[in-house]
Amino acid sequence: MKTQQTLRKALGGVTAALVMALGLTQASPGLNLNFAERTATQLIQGLFAPAPAIAQSLVEGKGKVIAVTQEKQELVLEHEAIKGFMDAMTMGYKVNSPSLLKGLKPGDQVRFTIDKDKSVITKITKVKN
Repeated sequence: MKTQQTLRKALGGVTAALVMALGLTQASPGLNLNFAERTATQLIQGLFAPAPAIAQSLVEGKGKVIAVTQEKQELVLEHEAIKGFMDAMTMGYKVNSPSLLKGLKPGDQVRFTIDKDKSVITKITKVKN
């Protein structure tokens, strides 16, 4: 907020300097300082506005390892429903890195993250029973 106020003052000063350098006054035809001030304010607010929400492509789930297939870089999971993505089921998922499969074996309880856009598991962690 403090930075926004500082920028607003600086931009106001630049606008005033341009007006003086060009020899313009409020009486000059066609000059609308209120418009310039509003435009400057909108510009500054736009710079500090929060970014629009990006659709969340990552979802998290919990389940049990059924099979690990290193050569296919695939993990078969029996998982609970994944909110906003799919119902509970048993299904094979590709992993984005073969290293994610290291140390996993059938029966392991896991938490995992899936990138919905790419349909791959990006993170997996064993859960202690």
